Amino acid sequence: MGFRRDLVASAARCGAALALASITVPAAAQRGNPYDTERPEFAELAALEDRAVGLMSRPQKDAEVRTQIIVAWRALQDAASTTLVDGGAPHPLKHAAGISAASQLYTLGENAQARAELETAIEGLRPYRAYYPAKWAEGLALLGVLMTQDGDADAAWEFVREGYEQYLAIGPVEITPGSLNGPAMAKSNLEFALAEIASRTGRAAESLVYQKASLDTREAALGPTDPDTIASYYGYAGALRRAGRMDEAEKMARIAVERAVAHIEPSHPTYARSLEMLGIVLSRSGRPVEATDYLIRALELKRVHEGPDNLIFAYGIHNLGTILLQRENYAAAAPLFVEAEALFREKQGEGSPYAVGSLAHAAQIDFVEGRPEEAVGRFQALEARLGEDSTDIDMRRRIAPEYVRALIATGATDRALAVATSFRASLLESDQPDALLLRIANTLIARSKAAKDPDATDEAVAQANAIVELLSRRGAARMYGSSSAEIRGALDLAMEIAAIAGDADLMLSAIQLLDASEISAATLRRDARRQEADPRLADAIRALQDANDAVERADGAVLAALLKGRQTEEARAAHAEAMARHESARSHLAADFPAWSSTDADRRDPGLDDLRASLAEGEAILAVMPAYAGTYQLVVDRDGALASATAGGRAGILSLARDLRGDAVTGNGLDRTARALSRAIFSRSVRDRLSDKSSLRIIAGGALASLPFSLLDWPEERGATQQKLVDRFAISNRSGFQAVRRAEPKDRRLARFVGFADPAPFGGATTPQPAEPTRGISSYFDRDGPDKSVLARLPRLEATLAEVRDVARFFAPASSTILVGAEASEEALAQASVREADVILFATHGLVAGEIEGVAEPALVLAAPAGEGGEDGVLTASEVAELDLAAEWVILSACDSAAGMRGGQPAFSGLAQAFRSAGAGALLVTHWQVRDDVAAFVSRETLRNWREHGDKARALREALIALRTDSALPGADEPSVWGPFALIED
Repeated sequence: MGFRRDLVASAARCGAALALASITVPAAAQRGNPYDTERPEFAELAALEDRAVGLMSRPQKDAEVRTQIIVAWRALQDAASTTLVDGGAPHPLKHAAGISAASQLYTLGENAQARAELETAIEGLRPYRAYYPAKWAEGLALLGVLMTQDGDADAAWEFVREGYEQYLAIGPVEITPGSLNGPAMAKSNLEFALAEIASRTGRAAESLVYQKASLDTREAALGPTDPDTIASYYGYAGALRRAGRMDEAEKMARIAVERAVAHIEPSHPTYARSLEMLGIVLSRSGRPVEATDYLIRALELKRVHEGPDNLIFAYGIHNLGTILLQRENYAAAAPLFVEAEALFREKQGEGSPYAVGSLAHAAQIDFVEGRPEEAVGRFQALEARLGEDSTDIDMRRRIAPEYVRALIATGATDRALAVATSFRASLLESDQPDALLLRIANTLIARSKAAKDPDATDEAVAQANAIVELLSRRGAARMYGSSSAEIRGALDLAMEIAAIAGDADLMLSAIQLLDASEISAATLRRDARRQEADPRLADAIRALQDANDAVERADGAVLAALLKGRQTEEARAAHAEAMARHESARSHLAADFPAWSSTDADRRDPGLDDLRASLAEGEAILAVMPAYAGTYQLVVDRDGALASATAGGRAGILSLARDLRGDAVTGNGLDRTARALSRAIFSRSVRDRLSDKSSLRIIAGGALASLPFSLLDWPEERGATQQKLVDRFAISNRSGFQAVRRAEPKDRRLARFVGFADPAPFGGATTPQPAEPTRGISSYFDRDGPDKSVLARLPRLEATLAEVRDVARFFAPASSTILVGAEASEEALAQASVREADVILFATHGLVAGEIEGVAEPALVLAAPAGEGGEDGVLTASEVAELDLAAEWVILSACDSAAGMRGGQPAFSGLAQAFRSAGAGALLVTHWQVRDDVAAFVSRETLRNWREHGDKARALREALIALRTDSALPGADEPSVWGPFALIED
């Protein structure tokens, strides 16, 4: 009786709708029921039941209507209490109506009263469950949800599972296609409740089994396009997401959206929630901006059709907050969590798991933003709500890591150790403890001990290495897709320990993993297309992922046995077998698909010794990685390495970096910002390590990848003349930690050149179009690809032909090709002259000012296609990655050509990273829009210098110095003019 539609997503995590179906048939509709209200002696009860069911059928139910519904069920309870059967017992509708009233109490946030009444009603109905199986099952499912919310998740699991078995034992459940068959829906309710409870108690495999069973039951009964069936699809997508099976999760979520759009009115709650779940799934698979779009659309539908003062809206703002959290937009996410927490608490009470979840995220933000005291206050409030004996692993995993670290930061090391130890103990209560969580718990315990006793640091390093080893095996793409905040937090913890211990090997391994997970999003789409085109490849990748999951389960079992003091022989044997299967799957993938370039599934990063050996005298690598709470550094040269943490943490460094970019463009406050950021990055120990170096290879992670390092100062002693970093070093950026390659020397005078200039415009324009204000990439795309009507308004780039010709003068005429107008097309990329060119220059529009995912990506605009079919004239990043290039240089003379995908993705995940994947040796890119005359000067002089001595970083440095001092171009000495150029090379 209204259980699913009335409980509006109560048991779903992250706002997926609760897949508990509405049972609108009378409670005693089973044939042969001696208590059936169709019998004439129960006419009064029938009338009262009809009234309650009628109120339940109202499409919109605010608090006032729900109160009326409760009154109606109470009236039926009272009447049933005085209608005696079986020798003086009250009519069983007393208990059935009690379950219905309790479900309404739950929607109003009266959890304690709802649970108490359910416990009484379920026991009262137990002797009659054969006559009221659907209503009895409804009560079991709801009570299981409430027990879980109250922290009794393990007890809820046993209770509902036992009830499910008893329900099935009543007799076969008939499924009548096309009908809301009460018993079938009750079976689906129980299966969904078991799936949710299993998820909260760490039983991931069981969760998927029951979630799929619930979906199958519902689809067989209701058909594929019923709103309840669609809700089951997005509920199953959520379960797959939590299990890390992102490809399947996206498939299920997209099915839900397609069916909702085709068959449901936008006003129906399932419509918005299907969009919401797809957004959640996309956010975990490398597409946070597309995810945000879906979440915002869903939230607007909820606001219009259901209002802002309800649980549905609370789920929506919580979910949007989680996406912004992943995108590291903490300032926007924090108020959403605060608002959601207040709504959840108002509607569901202090024990609401969703209120706890929202408050946990707010506390996490306090910690990562450098406010440990505020974080501790919120975590303590959470601890009081949950209780020390809570078995809700999902909530503990959200709370414990940051809580422990915030306690350490505030000096409460004893309390930190107690919280970490309690966290591990709760994990060990699970039948299948999560290996990563156990590793994190062990590391938190060791870190807490090391905070009190520095002699315990070695154990902290050992435990941090165990985290890195596990994540290394998992692979970058799966790290990105599973729980990015949790992964970043774990790696941040490892890097913090590495900085404290001065352990450069641990720092390198952790930074490599974080760097790989950040850039992995740039190739996810390409790999997805390859798998779709080759089912054998998809099967091989799935086999590797399944093998890794088995290794992690076995790892968790071994670790749990050790911590519990049990025999480990059997667990170790299972672990060895799982490792053998994993290695077999990896070898099979590498042997059968050698051309497959995965997001590091078969990654083999160089070690510290390999990096050092690849560097020449005077060269050094500087890695600067903002992680989760901190920003960490690694300096590597031929003689050794230095691991450290920057002053100011992550929040302080990124704030200065944002200010520097803004100040460079406006010219206001640049010197002050550059000095502050330079001193944070170049500490005394780092400066000492770099003091005799002339070449600096920079690996910058996250938002720092968009930082023009050449604008920073080299901190000098007080009174000394300040130098810009570009005056002190030849600087190049690197997109990863591969050992430095030394190309075979060749005669650069014979280099071959290809330039793309002034592509034929869309819309057939022959004269320059007026430039429009800066547009986001989404403006140029619709759901079917590039929006040609908008592309037609892009201005012509006739001046680029002069730029390309100016560069081409340095190459022999027979070795130089200029593609202009209609020839500057996507089809031209297949020509041998392009594939074999040593230098390729694209002087065109770059649509990379903002991020677009899914149907649109960072892209270069080439010539408009001559006819229908074939290429569309827009060269996207994923298309670039499929090219086969031999170029030593690719010059992207387009605005923001180093830019990537916003939302935490680094610059090199955009066009630059795509060209690197295509085989380009080095890229000359820009961080913001540049003038045509400046672009031509820098491109020409850089290539001139390179042809003279072959050192690309030095060539760019000399070109920038010449621009500032000798070019005579207007304003050439302004940082906004010379600052945006960057070199990316191996």
